[in-house]
Amino acid sequence: MESKFKGTYGKSSKGNYFVFDTLGVPHPYCIGTRHIGHAQSFGGMLSKEAIENGEKYGINCEICLKNSHNGGNVLTFAEHEQALCIKCLKDFNKSKSLKNELHKYLLSIKKECEKNNYAGFVFVSDFKEGENETNKSKP
Repeated sequence: MESKFKGTYGKSSKGNYFVFDTLGVPHPYCIGTRHIGHAQSFGGMLSKEAIENGEKYGINCEICLKNSHNGGNVLTFAEHEQALCIKCLKDFNKSKSLKNELHKYLLSIKKECEKNNYAGFVFVSDFKEGENETNKSKP
């Protein structure tokens, strides 16, 4: 099975933190009906090339277009970046040892993240509120 993201990131020393997905930032690039119509010029394939070519004709991200009515910027396809999602099985705010575990893990994957042009990290909790450091949580 092919990975959802570029690179290999492993897990933190105790396995409480690991990369599991990516997320578009500031938001995912949103395809609209005009993109689909424009893709007909590319054999019906909605490829990166078709999307970038469409931008030359004002066919942009639908979220950006909606936000532009309120003064927001319209970003190109290339300007929509991806961040790595870090699954947090333990709340790193609960103890210094958990903060240190996460910090060391992030430093260990930083170069791989930069090499693969990720914008940064998003933290996704998978623990119950009030859970202490000794409780086990299922991934």
